[in-house]
Amino acid sequence: MATLPSPFYSQYASGSDLSFLVNNVRPNTLFEQAFFGPGTGTDKDDIFYITEGNEVKGGKGYDAVVQADGGTLKLDKSVESGVLTGDQDGKIVGNKSDNNLVGNDGDNLLKGGDGKDVLIGNDGDDKLLGGPGNDKLSGGDGNDILKGGSGKDQLFGGDGEDVLKGGAGRDKLFGMAGDDKLFGADGKDLLIGGAGNDTLFGGNGKDELTGGDDADVFGFLKGEKGIDFITDFNFDDGDRIDLTDFKTDFSKLGFKDDGGDVVVTVGSGKNAVKFKLLGYNVSDIDPSFFQF
Repeated sequence: MATLPSPFYSQYASGSDLSFLVNNVRPNTLFEQAFFGPGTGTDKDDIFYITEGNEVKGGKGYDAVVQADGGTLKLDKSVESGVLTGDQDGKIVGNKSDNNLVGNDGDNLLKGGDGKDVLIGNDGDDKLLGGPGNDKLSGGDGNDILKGGSGKDQLFGGDGEDVLKGGAGRDKLFGMAGDDKLFGADGKDLLIGGAGNDTLFGGNGKDELTGGDDADVFGFLKGEKGIDFITDFNFDDGDRIDLTDFKTDFSKLGFKDDGGDVVVTVGSGKNAVKFKLLGYNVSDIDPSFFQF
């Protein structure tokens, strides 16, 4: 009997039955049937180990497809999980189910589609697209691009110089290690840069911006709605506030004390934007805080 490639799985014997616990596919799921090549699933939890071009149709249980050596893997409408192995570049296209999509050591494109999806890039310079639904995206190593789409998404950049984009909904973006760029878009978002020299743009909505370690840039654009607040601005660490989009100068900014914080106003009319610096008074503000 053929076997799945170690260390990709663990075997569990129970009487005459043999089950497979496959790493990264779905936590705590024991697959009861293993198929090697194309086929159709059963009413149990099935796993298929294939190469590119093999057709798999899922059954009534929770089904997963493991494709060797990269390539394109498009999930049948009744398959929940897709995994690439090896180090060749690859692509996984999900469906309307709650998908788990896992890349390999190559440069991968993972597209979640509808549903509450989990996308894991692993090594390589990956692009992860969550689509509609409340998704969780993890870039892993490499310089990755993560886009959450609509829904309440969670994006984790990992190592490398990553770009994270939220979209509509209350999103949580974590740059983690490396010099990352975080864009919150619409919704009340949480942006945390982590280690590295990060750049954070909250977008529309009342966003919380935390740069983390090292020298970070907090950016604002004309016409953004909602009052963002910066939690950890530290000039001595190299942090700066980017207002270049407004084509203004320090003399035209407005400042107001607000219970131990400072509300900053930049621009006028429909282009005006307000944001808050936590833990500062107006008397603390210096022109060198800003980039014009």
